Amino acid sequence: MYELLEKVNEENPTWNMSAAYGFCFADEEGVDSVRGASKIADWRMYQKKIEMKYSVYKMDKSGQSSCDSQVLKS
Repeated sequence: MYELLEKVNEENPTWNMSAAYGFCFADEEGVDSVRGASKIADWRMYQKKIEMKYSVYKMDKSGQSSCDSQVLKS
């Protein structure tokens, strides 16, 4: 997914598209319902968005992303 977004952004530099995701397994500790799993997944998605906003991500040619953990200054 990130490889495709990078390609789209290269072809359309003004778009600057990104995506974040969150997931939760039904058998995780503390998950007692679909609603509970959904809340955890949603929370994790927002954490990912925060990481993406304040970290520098790099993607290698295989599509694997890594984070330098460098906070950007506004």
